[in-house]
Amino acid sequence: MRQTAKLALFACVIALLFLVVSIVVILRLPLLALVSGVLGLAGLYLALPVLVLIWGKPSFWRPLSRGVLQFWIFLFEVFKLPRGTIIHLNNRVSRLKIAGARNIVVLAARCLQSSDCQLNVTRDINKCQECGRCSIAQLKRLNLQKQVPVFVESGGTAAREHINTAGPDLVLAVACERELLAGITDVSVPVLGFLLQPGSGSCKDSKFAAGELTACLDTVFRE
Repeated sequence: MRQTAKLALFACVIALLFLVVSIVVILRLPLLALVSGVLGLAGLYLALPVLVLIWGKPSFWRPLSRGVLQFWIFLFEVFKLPRGTIIHLNNRVSRLKIAGARNIVVLAARCLQSSDCQLNVTRDINKCQECGRCSIAQLKRLNLQKQVPVFVESGGTAAREHINTAGPDLVLAVACERELLAGITDVSVPVLGFLLQPGSGSCKDSKFAAGELTACLDTVFRE
């Protein structure tokens, strides 16, 4: 997180320098002033929200915009930083929407299901027989105990289509880093992301921290 803060602060300083240059040369070189001003404003738009998230209490009325998220995903790839930090920052904004959320949905990746299981839980999670070989049983119990819709999705595209169709106020998503970042970027509703724990192979027999998801749902119902 410290590296992200330094990067965001550096970007804000550069953006402010562009704005200063724009003011200084506005009379002599109006075109340069315009370009510099646009670059400065764009830099602040992309960097300032992340800096506020790290250093202060976020007070945004909406999730981080797609442009901001894509910009930071690109920077993290360039500087080889852990992209899970972006999910953590996004979660800080999304948690602000817990109090007003009424239509909540839990979406989970198919790779949580045991690779030996033949049941089609993507159509109905209640088909899970709770044999204990995978994490699907925990999701089924959450569905029954909290009375919150829980769906197992075959992939990121199916999950995003589900969100667009259902139109929830808040999404609790259990998936890998790649799918979570793609989903957070592509949808306009608040998403709280819970990272999968790798299983026996790639996209196979994964697990998740059920306690974190349960605690989040408890918070939702207390608000």
